[in-house]
Amino acid sequence: MKCSTHPNADATAVCIHCGQALCPSCTTKSESGRVVCSAACSAALLRTEQALDSLRARSVSSLRSAGSMMLATAVVFAGFGSFEVYSGVARLGFLLFPAGLVFGITGLAYLRIAKRKEQRDNAA
Repeated sequence: MKCSTHPNADATAVCIHCGQALCPSCTTKSESGRVVCSAACSAALLRTEQALDSLRARSVSSLRSAGSMMLATAVVFAGFGSFEVYSGVARLGFLLFPAGLVFGITGLAYLRIAKRKEQRDNAA
């Protein structure tokens, strides 16, 4: 493969943003250390990386919110289940307790996933 700017030179790299073949004299590094062909590609790559970081952070935030809501729902279901059993309507209570348990387990799972995702994103 030949360089897109210098047709007589062999390409040794490819721009990570636009995909142009680059010879050693055309190769530059972006702020993140990736190979780019120009300052414009470097700036565009930086914007893309910032957008991806923002999406990762929002994903973790959404998982935490969902986990917290699931735990709150579990508490409400368990509370209503206790009230129904105490009031003498045991059938409804026996329906609400397992539902609360499922919500609680799901909420804990979401919070655990969010924690792992955050640790993995921080390590990368």
